[in-house]
Amino acid sequence: MRTTVTHRELFNAAHKIDGDFFCGTRTHGHDWYAEVSVFGEPTKDGGQIVTEAPSLLASMVSELDLKLANEMLPGVHPTPEGIAMYLFERLRLACPGLMAVTVGFTGHAATVEV
Repeated sequence: MRTTVTHRELFNAAHKIDGDFFCGTRTHGHDWYAEVSVFGEPTKDGGQIVTEAPSLLASMVSELDLKLANEMLPGVHPTPEGIAMYLFERLRLACPGLMAVTVGFTGHAATVEV
């Protein structure tokens, strides 16, 4: 039986988006969330999906927590879309069954899917 599990991590980070319609070029921050969804076969004894995705995601977002995303992610557009793609690419090889990574904050989210 194929089962999907999603894990969420929270972090706080600032960013600056040149030409942003709402915030112009000022640096501002958000309370972000990042989710990783993986599928797999539940174990027979406990019904869990064994995956490294939760611990890997926690480690990755801790690198961003309380930082300026522009500095931490050179070459990445520090939007939900850009950060989701960045996390997806880092998780793809390490997490068999990876389905999606979603990154967002209140009012805006982006999902990268297989």
